[in-house]
Amino acid sequence: MPPIQVADMVFDAIKSEQFYILTHPEWAELIQVRTDKLLRMENPQSPVATIMNS
Repeated sequence: MPPIQVADMVFDAIKSEQFYILTHPEWAELIQVRTDKLLRMENPQSPVATIMNS
């Protein structure tokens, strides 16, 4: 992703008071899986294992 595109996303997030910036939306599902495991107090896996098991 070009730096100018990331910069635009950052400025938009600042304007809308959005804390998190997801530059690659295709990772949203994996983030959800990892967050769910965290909330269930499960031990973390490596990112590769998370991808393979989702």
